[in-house]
Amino acid sequence: MALNTCCMFVVAIAIFAHYFVPYNSNIPFTNNIVELTFSIFENLYIQPPWTCPTINITSPCEQRALERLRFVFNLTKYIPLWGLGIQSKTIYVNKDSGIYNSKVKLSMPIVLYESTFYSTTTTRKKRKLLLWFHYGGYVVGNAKDGLILQLSKMILEKDHNFLIASVDYRLAPEYQQEDSINDCFFALKYFTSPSVQKKYNLDVTNYFVGGASAGGGLAIEIALKAAAPLNNIKLKAHLAIVPMLSPYGSFQSHSYIRNALNLGLSTQSILWYWKASLYRSSESARSAHTLANLLKLEDSKYDVEIIKQISDSFVATADSDVLYNEGVEYIQILNQYNSSSKIISSRHHHEIYFTTHLGSMIYPSHWAGIVDFIISKK
Repeated sequence: MALNTCCMFVVAIAIFAHYFVPYNSNIPFTNNIVELTFSIFENLYIQPPWTCPTINITSPCEQRALERLRFVFNLTKYIPLWGLGIQSKTIYVNKDSGIYNSKVKLSMPIVLYESTFYSTTTTRKKRKLLLWFHYGGYVVGNAKDGLILQLSKMILEKDHNFLIASVDYRLAPEYQQEDSINDCFFALKYFTSPSVQKKYNLDVTNYFVGGASAGGGLAIEIALKAAAPLNNIKLKAHLAIVPMLSPYGSFQSHSYIRNALNLGLSTQSILWYWKASLYRSSESARSAHTLANLLKLEDSKYDVEIIKQISDSFVATADSDVLYNEGVEYIQILNQYNSSSKIISSRHHHEIYFTTHLGSMIYPSHWAGIVDFIISKK
């Protein structure tokens, strides 16, 4: 009986999607069904903050909606660590005098994923590191974002000599976006310290940073900071998956207009995320937003020489995503100054593909190319 009810529900959703959902011809039919289901849940239960009558980050309507949104995103913390060959633990950094920064979250959690086979190997090789920054528009999400668990499994199945570290950085609107950046960069510096390299048996010449959505934007920011002469941290590569990059100059872009009504991530919702993430920033800080100015190639604190020194990159975009154009603009800048960068379009890269922002995060097959890129880097 329960099975029949489920089947009838799926059929009803399919019929409803076919006749009533604003259909994007660039999105596979089944993807519209998936995103419609998510959209129904989002609008009936979450009642997201961007649907409030007045868009004001401090309004009671938006505060309650943000609480519901965070509750749903935080459910990923309880995804069980199933399967052989992988284990995890949480460490807390920035809590002792040895490695401490007053501008960084105190006792910041970092979730580590590693191979159980590595810990039982008698002659252990030094490990590569992937430092991961979660999705969530700088406003929601956590270090156990679900994506990194799946990605960690896929990496560790092919290479036991990897440590994956996911950073639980501070979120807006309670904190400035610069606080998120400081937390993530501190995490990188933490793992480059000699004592930590020795503790986890890390190969400092094989460090990657990566993330999805807002985390993809953070990965680019951290890669740029690492390449600056003052820091001079050599990364093997940075990974930016459907990156959220620029609150300026993209609102009238083709992808913002063409994909405005996408169910998984609409133009209305991404504008709200940007407004919330920059809520505590001063007007001067907003106008000097690093990645925004990087895309416009003007007034950026990162000059051309730093862009030339940035690590190799893997940028994956979804061509029916509102963020598509800014991801492409970023890679065009890299291609102009750094010939080793490459762009991977979800449409041409995956055997089983969905081409939207949400779709790129749901299906593990999307991540096979990322794993191959990481494993192949020598």
